[in-house]
Amino acid sequence: MKTNRHTLTTMIATAFVATSVASASLIGHFTFDNPGSIGADSSGLANDDDSLKSVGFTVTGISGGAATFSASARSYLRWAGIADAIANSVGGDFSFSVWIKTTQVFRLDTSPGYQGAGIIYSDIRGAHNDTIPLALTGNKGAFHTGSSVVFVGNTIHSTTAINSGIFTHLVVTRELLTGNKTIYVNGVQEASATHQPGVSLNERHELFVGGNYSDGLYFNGTLDDLQVYNQVLTTDEISYLYNNSGQTPAPTVSVPPQSQTVEAGADVTLNVTVVGTPPLSYQWRRNGTALPGATNAMLNLLNVQTNQAGDYQAVITNSFGSVTTTVATLTVLSSSVVPPSIV
Repeated sequence: MKTNRHTLTTMIATAFVATSVASASLIGHFTFDNPGSIGADSSGLANDDDSLKSVGFTVTGISGGAATFSASARSYLRWAGIADAIANSVGGDFSFSVWIKTTQVFRLDTSPGYQGAGIIYSDIRGAHNDTIPLALTGNKGAFHTGSSVVFVGNTIHSTTAINSGIFTHLVVTRELLTGNKTIYVNGVQEASATHQPGVSLNERHELFVGGNYSDGLYFNGTLDDLQVYNQVLTTDEISYLYNNSGQTPAPTVSVPPQSQTVEAGADVTLNVTVVGTPPLSYQWRRNGTALPGATNAMLNLLNVQTNQAGDYQAVITNSFGSVTTTVATLTVLSSSVVPPSIV
């Protein structure tokens, strides 16, 4: 490959979907709508699953399609790795929102979460292991943190049965500093407790959906619209998620702007497509500074010159929060620069 000797100035215009929901950030949205990539992240962050086993698909989800899990087939979706945002989501503040449909009964309503059918599960080694944001015990939802030896009583349970055979909305949250954790069923808080304040539940860098992989305790049923946040959702946000299945309250970027290479004098258009509760407001920035009048989803740059190159981002806001896109690169070539060629 041959490259020219000129320094090319770059400008980036792609989007990072770190959605802010009243300061909460969406780090993964799994709609389970595509049977060919059932664990794909639709948030735009590309936090897709790393592996899966025997996960099925149904067209009859709460919103579009849904993922089906078989206890006998030991189905699961898995995220892993020290840099994986989903695998490490339980390390700080977190919220999980998911729709569940099942008739499964697993042990007793009062069983500890680590003995339940693991719906969302992370086994992190040591005294603080067995982080199970959501399991099915009897016919109730269970949320457990801490080992089965040291922290036997660290499970909270829903009061409502979650195995009615119709879709039920569940949200679990945990605040790292206080150790406070909660369970919500169909938008209503049903249990709360404080366990292990200040303890980061994050050592193994691995998270499963559909089963307690380490203990072989698997969920049997359907899951839809799984959303993972790295902050504690408010009651208003949880109510919104319950009443608006398949949506996120704060903006998320569904189609980011694309990188471009143009010659000086060309016209450039940067677009961002956003999903969120209206009204939505837009503000484009260049090198961190707001561009006057650039307040639409489309940014038109006419007759661009090399001195206009830089880092471009859009900030999209609604009443629930905001999302700031990452930068993407637009290369502006002077008329004397010959683009690289391949030989």
